[in-house]
Amino acid sequence: MSTDITPLNGKRVLISGGTSGIGRAIAVDLVGAGCEVIVFGRHQQELTDALMDMQKAGPGGDGLVADQSNVAEVRRVMQHVAAKWGTLDFLINNAGIGAGGLLEDDESTWNYVAQTNLVGYLTCSRYAIERMDKGGHIINIGSISAENCNPGGEIYTATKAGIRAFSESLRKGVEKRGIKVSLIEPGLTGSDLHDLSVEEMEKQQDAEKMMIAEDVAACVRFCLTQPSRANVSLIQILPRLAEDG
Repeated sequence: MSTDITPLNGKRVLISGGTSGIGRAIAVDLVGAGCEVIVFGRHQQELTDALMDMQKAGPGGDGLVADQSNVAEVRRVMQHVAAKWGTLDFLINNAGIGAGGLLEDDESTWNYVAQTNLVGYLTCSRYAIERMDKGGHIINIGSISAENCNPGGEIYTATKAGIRAFSESLRKGVEKRGIKVSLIEPGLTGSDLHDLSVEEMEKQQDAEKMMIAEDVAACVRFCLTQPSRANVSLIQILPRLAEDG
């Protein structure tokens, strides 16, 4: 039996947090593969920059400013999707923000991080499923921190552990609808989540202790192009010389 790669040309994709970092790399890659892509994020300048990068890759890029932590703004994004396309093929849940330790941040910060990193994934998935006609694919970008559980980042780690459980449960819940769910858990990846300069990140990447966003984008494409009979439920991707294992 031959391995039938699912073509991406013409697929309609929504990417949360698609205006910077990993999300932007995914958007550029999928536009280059012939997808129509809508991205959203919190900041206008990042959106402008992302749209310019997407335009260089191909003609299928669009986006808007919206905050995933706000249910009303997610609804507005989905209304834009409905008006532009009607149906949706792929959702990439990617938006996320970092946080300090339990004893460092206050309750308002905890709530905002949880609303963005976890509840936002639930909200986007709920509305995306309603737009997926005859199948679809949801990819959740989590973090290896859900497994490593390193000290000092309890709030962020808790949200990523929640994404892991949510992904597995959702996969089982929507499989009869013909919808796939995949979880990608990257290790240390260069992005604006880290308090490192561009030079410091490049140094770690050259030493193969940190990945670049395009490494994760390649995993996304791998998941999306599998034949209909196959679903990649989990990928963990780490720097080759990851210091945390």
